[in-house]
Amino acid sequence: MAMMKKQIKLTELTLIVLFFLIIFSPAVGTLLRVKNVVSEAENRKLNVMPQFDFTNQSFSDYTKKFEAFLNDHFGFRNQLIELNNNMVISLFHKSPVKKVLMGKDGWLYSWNELILENYYGSHDDRQLRAWINVYEKRQLWLKERGIDFAFVTVPNKMTIYPEYLPRSLNTVGQTTKLEQLVTFFKENSAVKVIDLRPPLMAAKPLNQLYYKTDTHWNYYGAFEAYKHILKKIFPSLSPMCVSTVSHLLEKGSKIDNDTTGDLIHMLKGCRRQYPRFHFLENACAKEMGFDNITLATVGMKPRSIPIPEGAPSRYLFFKGCNHEKKRVIVFRDSFFSAVECFFSEHFELVVYIRKKYDPTIMEDLIEKIKPDIVIEEILERYLNQAPMKEIKFYEQAQ
Repeated sequence: MAMMKKQIKLTELTLIVLFFLIIFSPAVGTLLRVKNVVSEAENRKLNVMPQFDFTNQSFSDYTKKFEAFLNDHFGFRNQLIELNNNMVISLFHKSPVKKVLMGKDGWLYSWNELILENYYGSHDDRQLRAWINVYEKRQLWLKERGIDFAFVTVPNKMTIYPEYLPRSLNTVGQTTKLEQLVTFFKENSAVKVIDLRPPLMAAKPLNQLYYKTDTHWNYYGAFEAYKHILKKIFPSLSPMCVSTVSHLLEKGSKIDNDTTGDLIHMLKGCRRQYPRFHFLENACAKEMGFDNITLATVGMKPRSIPIPEGAPSRYLFFKGCNHEKKRVIVFRDSFFSAVECFFSEHFELVVYIRKKYDPTIMEDLIEKIKPDIVIEEILERYLNQAPMKEIKFYEQAQ
């Protein structure tokens, strides 16, 4: 009997200890997280502990900031999010986050209102003419300075791989906004529009062109894009033979593990791991420096989360090959990161700027770089509205 009582007390003591561990572990975890400045999982700065100012700050403002601080530093927050997301996926076979769409055979897709609008909405005639108005004025402004212009459109992953969408969404509209826009430009304007859908669809039977668990194309897709862009802007230049870069294409198109990719990160709440960047062996193009061209001079603020030196995902960098002659400025998004290792080989200098075309910086940039051509590359989901603010710039310049 005495032995049984001891066992009961031990069990009760154990339960009490476990209870207090469960209750207080988030608080301890919160204290340990306070020193964290950046969330590696979310790729952003965490909210800091607010200081209460008795003269200039209301109590409600302070409580909002303090709540934001606690939300960011709550103990074991990332682990709890990951646990919850994995349970939803396993038990209900549904995406626990709105920004990720779970497709067939492990395919994941970006999903938001912009993408939905792109497929099921449509441009009216006024919107289409607004696009042409902006881009023709841009092209004319550059042409007057002896510079060519090209507008590159990159298709969303679901445009090239609609067959892996959920059954409820695998019949996209017959005419998307991208299709409307490209067709209208070809029929009504001389602006050089480089539509990457045809070459990607043609190459699709040969290789997988986009990562399953990431938004972006892989190096097979990037190589097809590079060849088509080069052919359209400078027909006299010959792209690299696939046999010379086959090892890079194969290596750069594989995912390291089942937690690699921006979409799988958002879906499961696991640690962010991007597909690795790869580079040409014995490349001619090298990094260059321009002390008088900085993030500030191209209208960008320094990033709170620094990108590693040498990564092609940086917001501003310069590359070129000494024995080439032509110069290029590329306004681009993240899709061009895998293209640049091939593209840079053909030019004396390429300036890569990770933002949309900005007319306010062009006079200074042209004076310093003296480009032969300016390229703007934009992903399909960002083509819903024409950049009308640019019209005011050209009207004031007249």
